[in-house]
Amino acid sequence: MLKQVVPPGEDVYFLTANANIFLFALNNTQQLMSVDIMTRIVKNIPPSPLGPRGTSSWRRSGMKLLSCPNSNCNHFRFLFAEYHQNRPTLFEYNSRVETWEYSWGTSDHEVVGQDYYLDDEFIFLSASNGRSGSVIIGVVRSYECNTTITTTPLVIRPTFNEQHAEDHRLAVGFSWGDSIDLLHVYGDGNMMTIRSDKVNNNSNKRKIKRIELWGLSRNNGRYWEFVSTAPNELIHKISKPYGAMMGCMQKTQRITRAVLMTNLEGTWETIWLSYNNNNNHWACLQLPDCNMKGSNLAGVTFSSGLTLS
Repeated sequence: MLKQVVPPGEDVYFLTANANIFLFALNNTQQLMSVDIMTRIVKNIPPSPLGPRGTSSWRRSGMKLLSCPNSNCNHFRFLFAEYHQNRPTLFEYNSRVETWEYSWGTSDHEVVGQDYYLDDEFIFLSASNGRSGSVIIGVVRSYECNTTITTTPLVIRPTFNEQHAEDHRLAVGFSWGDSIDLLHVYGDGNMMTIRSDKVNNNSNKRKIKRIELWGLSRNNGRYWEFVSTAPNELIHKISKPYGAMMGCMQKTQRITRAVLMTNLEGTWETIWLSYNNNNNHWACLQLPDCNMKGSNLAGVTFSSGLTLS
C-alpha cells in the first residue's frame, strides 16, 4: 500500500496505530502518512504547527491515536505533546476536517486525583522526561472524531521524592551497551524502570536484573509513586543477554502492559509484560521467534480493535 506513494530510497518509520489506522513517518521528506488497512487508503497528513519533523522527534510516550468507535467510520484523531514556545502544549490532528489544533496546558494538581486516573478518564501524554522528574499533559478522553480539543489540558509535573531521587536520576528512552544500567519506559501516566547488569564484564551485553512499576501519585499526581516490583521468577524467565533495548507502555482498566524490544547482534526479541493492579499480579506472555535477524525495527506500539475480516 505504501510502495505506490513513498519515494524510492525513503525510510519509512512506524509510529503508532489504533484499530485499522496505522501512522507512519518518512525520514527524508519528514512527512506523516496514515494507512487504513481495511479500505487500503493512504493519505498524507499536513505538517503540524511545529512544521516538518524528523523521525527522531517523535516519542511514543507522547503520542496517542484515537480511531472512530463507529465501525463504518474511518476517521481518527492524532494527539501528541511537546514543548512549544517554552510551554507544554497539546497538538491534535483531526482527519475529519484535516486540520491541526493546539492548546496550552494549565497546571492544576487538584483536579488529577485517584478517581480520574483509575477510571481511565484522562489520556496522559509525556511532554518531556528529565533527570529527576517529568512533564505530563492530561486531557479528558474522547473518541468522537467530530470533536477536537474541548477542555484545557492539565500539566502534571511528577518528580521523585527525596527517598528515591538518587536511584532514579537518569531517565532515557533507549539503552545501548554499557552506556547505562537503568532504562526508563513511559506511557499512559506510568513509568517502568529496567535495571541491568553486564554479562561477564562484556560491555556490549547486558541482562535484566530488576523491573519496577511506577505511577502518578494518587492524591495529586505530583510524585512518581512506587507501585510494584516484578517477581524474581518472572525476571529469571525473561532475562537474556541483549545489546540494545527500547519499549513502550499502556494502561487500560487497571491493567498495565509493556513491550520491551531487545537486540543482540542483529537479532530482535520481544518481551511482553503485564501487571494487574487489582491483584498485584505480574505476567509474561511468551512470544514465538519472529525471525527478525537483520531487520530494522523502526517502531513498536500498542493497538486495539483491529479487524481483519
